[in-house]
Amino acid sequence: MSLSIRPVDFVADHQELLCVLQRNLQDIPHEARLAWLYRDNPAGPASTWFLCDDNGLAVGVTSLFPRAVWLDGTAALCGQVGDFGVDLRFRSLGPAVMLQRATFAPVVQGCLAFCYDCPPHQRGMAMFHRIGLRENCLMQWYVKPLRTERQLQRLLGRTTGRITARAANPILRLASKRAKQRPGTDFTLQTDAFGPEFSALDKAVHAPSAVRNRRSAEDLNWRFRQNPLRQFEVLTARRDTELLAYLIFSVVDEDALVFDLFGRELDQVGPLLLQKLTELLQERPVQTLRAMLAGDGSYSSVFRRAGFSLRGAAAHVVAFAGSEGAVHDALERPLQWQFQHSDVMA
Repeated sequence: MSLSIRPVDFVADHQELLCVLQRNLQDIPHEARLAWLYRDNPAGPASTWFLCDDNGLAVGVTSLFPRAVWLDGTAALCGQVGDFGVDLRFRSLGPAVMLQRATFAPVVQGCLAFCYDCPPHQRGMAMFHRIGLRENCLMQWYVKPLRTERQLQRLLGRTTGRITARAANPILRLASKRAKQRPGTDFTLQTDAFGPEFSALDKAVHAPSAVRNRRSAEDLNWRFRQNPLRQFEVLTARRDTELLAYLIFSVVDEDALVFDLFGRELDQVGPLLLQKLTELLQERPVQTLRAMLAGDGSYSSVFRRAGFSLRGAAAHVVAFAGSEGAVHDALERPLQWQFQHSDVMA
């Protein structure tokens, strides 16, 4: 059986795209997020390809979602590979490589500076090894325990665990107070939209010899305020009303996730923001606070100072920038990937 690749027409192929996605990525409500993710992205619309059998039927899919980034201090446009799925009977290395190579085309054609994928485990690296690509950075989980009920009930049983947690929680709360308060810095929850001051902060934070996603107000509003699948909260740090830094988090059931921490003076302000978030969440029935960070990035020390511990690998980031050129050379250097959870979520 011969397989082929063809671009997706989002109007003519709308229903077929939904069918292929729902067959292969069943945990995602694709219809609810399709327009937001594929069309409304401020960095540009998605590019999508079908893997087709010899009857022309779609048996696999992959997409490339544009991402505006700062690369070595210069603005650039790249793409994140996502919504990658292949029907069960075609799940082998060959069809997967065909789809992956399709995402390289906009880079080769000069439309994007580079593209990157984020396989969640080491098995997913086999396809990249086959086409000669290596891991550019490793995303890792960092965790901070906030309450002990869930773990103690698992270890000791429901009744004994609940009683023991009453004594353990105050000790854990006391131990979590690591960061010293900084006079003149105000911390508040922001409930309205991201405004121009967030775009100004993004431009003010320079990152030479690094790659990070752009955080303009337009980007932030799209990703966090208009997201149809998840609710986010924003905690800001200000000095004399001037925005210094912020973090974006989301709570689901008994767990909280930090999706983004960004700003100026993060060495000092970052641990304070995380401490304020800890205090806020300790008033809720939240058991753990988690964050996903690039292993070679500049954020891990900030989170460690706020009481987070490394818990293991989360995802691999693999970039493609063609075989030559300035971007290829930049990515070949020991470039610092300042990636967090928001940079690898689709």
